[in-house]
Amino acid sequence: MGASLFLGKLPSELGLYLGLTGARLNGVEMLHCGLATHYVESARLPELENRLTQINTSDLVVIKNAISEYSSTFPDKLTLPEGSVMQNLRKLKQIFSKDSIEQIMAALEKAADDSKPWIKNALTSMQAASPTSLELIFQQMRRAKSLKNLDEAL
Repeated sequence: MGASLFLGKLPSELGLYLGLTGARLNGVEMLHCGLATHYVESARLPELENRLTQINTSDLVVIKNAISEYSSTFPDKLTLPEGSVMQNLRKLKQIFSKDSIEQIMAALEKAADDSKPWIKNALTSMQAASPTSLELIFQQMRRAKSLKNLDEAL
């Protein structure tokens, strides 16, 4: 429920896509869409955790600076993976901005020949899902666009 607050604010119907399909984003994709502020490689996470446990303050500037010490800033490390849905936001919006689940499914079926794995995966996932669940997620995400705070999302 609370996730609808931030998912509903994502660009190009990305939140609806994630909600309806159960698709996952990797760290770089999360950084690109605004769900993450820092990208720390897995190998450095124990170091970061150790550093954060040494901080004796709730000052967000100090905490953000500590995280930044371990964040990757190398452009090649922050490149979107090939075939990422983030590279196809225009197409994503075209498909998922429809007025109903049925229209979204029809748009996915029409686009399935596009050879983009995310389209085929989305179609397969939604075909296997409960129609009632899809409709509930659809309505929740549509309403989420106007939410202002977590209390409204819950």
